[in-house]
Amino acid sequence: MPYRLREICQDDLPLINRWRNDPEVIGLLGNNFLYISQDVDTAWFEQYLQNRDKAKRFAIVDNMRNRVIGTTQLTGIHAINQSAEFSIAIGDKDYWNKGVGYMATRMVLDHGFNDLNLHRIWLTVLVRNVRAVRLYDKIGFRNEGIQRHCVYKQGAFEDQLMMAVLKEEYLPVLSTSVSKKAVPASIRQPVNV
Repeated sequence: MPYRLREICQDDLPLINRWRNDPEVIGLLGNNFLYISQDVDTAWFEQYLQNRDKAKRFAIVDNMRNRVIGTTQLTGIHAINQSAEFSIAIGDKDYWNKGVGYMATRMVLDHGFNDLNLHRIWLTVLVRNVRAVRLYDKIGFRNEGIQRHCVYKQGAFEDQLMMAVLKEEYLPVLSTSVSKKAVPASIRQPVNV
């Protein structure tokens, strides 16, 4: 596999900080553009380390170059509801439109459903980010509604689409793209009740 995930570490913070201060990167995300100091990102990382049961934050790494090219995360992990919010940012613009988002999203969902025992993974995405909406739809996320004028970006309010995928909706998609030997028969064949 050309890309892998690993947990973010202290050494990643300068790169993450650079991306969080890049208006072009932030412009495609639901985040507001704020100038963020290295000290703020250091405190953010220390807070993450204290609450790793509520969030999983990953660096997306190009294996050939051993280069961090983006981040992805599951946050707001709720043990009782078995749910979490998904987000992703490909910060290295050399990797935009190369399929990295698709592969990284699949890896995070696989981890969330199969290792963390999540039942529902949800996200919000800017309505105008058509490329991301198509990606999430292809992976199996379903539209759950629109949050109108919920984000203020570049002088205007924008709408966000709410999307989610349930474990039972995702696993049938997974079984068609992963070797049948790698997936137990009980997962490949849904049980009719």
